[in-house]
Amino acid sequence: MYIRKTKVVCTIGPASSPPEIMRALILGGMNVARINFSHGTQEEHLTRVTDLKKLRSELDKPVALLADTKGPEIRIKTFKEGSVKLDAGQSFTITTKEVEGTDKIVSVSYNDFPKVVKKGARIMIDDGLIELRAEAVNDTDVMCNVVNGGFLSDRKSINLPGTKTNMPYMDESDKIDIKFAYDNDFDYIALSFVRSPDDVITTVLELVASRLPKYMKLDVLQDIQVLTPMRKSSLGVTSLNAALQQRLNPPGKGKKEREFRSALFREGDKVMQIKNNYDISWYSYDARGRRTDEGEGVFNGDCGLVKSIDEQNETVRVLFDDNRTVDYDFSQLEELDLAYAVTIHKSQGSEYRVVVIPVHSGPPMLLSRNLLYTAVTRARQLAVLVGVPETLYRMVDNNREVNRCTALERRIKKLFDGDMEE
Repeated sequence: MYIRKTKVVCTIGPASSPPEIMRALILGGMNVARINFSHGTQEEHLTRVTDLKKLRSELDKPVALLADTKGPEIRIKTFKEGSVKLDAGQSFTITTKEVEGTDKIVSVSYNDFPKVVKKGARIMIDDGLIELRAEAVNDTDVMCNVVNGGFLSDRKSINLPGTKTNMPYMDESDKIDIKFAYDNDFDYIALSFVRSPDDVITTVLELVASRLPKYMKLDVLQDIQVLTPMRKSSLGVTSLNAALQQRLNPPGKGKKEREFRSALFREGDKVMQIKNNYDISWYSYDARGRRTDEGEGVFNGDCGLVKSIDEQNETVRVLFDDNRTVDYDFSQLEELDLAYAVTIHKSQGSEYRVVVIPVHSGPPMLLSRNLLYTAVTRARQLAVLVGVPETLYRMVDNNREVNRCTALERRIKKLFDGDMEE
């Protein structure tokens, strides 16, 4: 039996928004309907979304909705005649000065354009139909050679592959569009122009600390979980936990702390048990502080909050999600780790209302389709991927499975053969 593994993403715009066209797209295999917020009004988008929801319900097809935010834009300005023809090999200048556009020069909307574009940089205009290469740069002008020519008209967009800009990756209009996406039950949000690990961390912090709790009425610690493929690197568990701890639970007057090896635990922190402990005692209390139950055992992956740190008795009290309270000796803190961010591997078997997943560079073994699938399916309501599309594409393409080297099979056979001989 043939099983299609490729997912089809279709942009729903003016040409594809008539209901009969959307019906044909759904029946033809569309898996995700992309709404591009760079164009159109929210009223137009709402009509398309409403029609799509009716069609997918009628056809009983699970078509996801993806909101693609506008992000920062760099555009050329206007030409004297409305358009020009550029030939491969000719010279063409992009300037921050106000000029009437010709086939020799045109103005640009981004005032720092000459500051960020370096000699040799690629400049793509009109979704890559026109390609330029920077040959020289001064305070106001970028002098280019035309690599791929064609007709160029007013206000076309510019992309700068491999060039980092100093533009904010999200503005107020993007926030309004994200609110629209949440109100209308979109499944995915694509945020343009996130490039460096610092951009990713900044976006993750804003999502977890303010944007998601505000728009979805979430409890920051209970409802949102950051999942990352790795422990090390700037986007690993250690770095993300430090950044999230500082943002979500900063030091405060009267807030006690305890440092253990490389970890710093603070009252109010979200923590995880990272090894099975079958002997540690736990207790449950009612609202009046009366003990109602007790038992033994806390297990790998259990999450809770640090309720208090007692320096005199050298204990840390943790209230776990299932209302069990455990008092850890300071010597037992090796069993705990901060849990604002956890590895995808550690999240297996758990579910969260919302997951946020940084997607950037890393070892190929940790950037796999299986790991991505595991992370996305931990979310009950919403999964947000933050990073660069190229890494996401590599993860989807990387279907390599790592063989586990174990002697378990041989040992079981040996035991079984021994039983048979007896």
